[in-house]
Amino acid sequence: MRNRHPVSDRRSAGWAAEAAVDELELAPGGLRDALRQAVREAAYNVADWAGDGEVALERAASGTQIVVLDRGPGIHATMRDTFPDLTEEEVVLHATRPGVSSTGEQFRGFGLWSAVSVSAHGVRVVLETGGVTVLFRDGTAVPCSKSTSRAEGVSLRFQVLGGGTRTATEPASAPAPAQGS
Repeated sequence: MRNRHPVSDRRSAGWAAEAAVDELELAPGGLRDALRQAVREAAYNVADWAGDGEVALERAASGTQIVVLDRGPGIHATMRDTFPDLTEEEVVLHATRPGVSSTGEQFRGFGLWSAVSVSAHGVRVVLETGGVTVLFRDGTAVPCSKSTSRAEGVSLRFQVLGGGTRTATEPASAPAPAQGS
């Protein structure tokens, strides 16, 4: 099963992130809050850099994943001029550090860092861009094969193993805010 939420601007990005995380029905607190922040920041990156993409929820027997896809130029294209001496893999890893941004603007560069941070809550995060695939597990990067990655755009997969839904004794999360609020 796959539920898709389109992203075209920051407003739709925020709504798409909220909707996807709420569909997981995680208990309030730690994991849900960290995942909500990470998916929202990733969706904002789609709105800011690609202008077109989606947040999708995919359910399978092994677990659930939220996928944030953009159809933009990718991390390398936006970071290459700012960090010309880094290899393709180094650029991707550098972009996941807090405060790193191609613009140099204050209060920017936390989107990918929040994606990595959520991996400390037991969520596996797979980042694919520009021929580089990196897995983040327990807050640590594990470089993967370059052959399976997308050449353009960015794909972030937040994998919640074991189904990702609350147990019968945990309360459901609050409903997603209405679009436009």
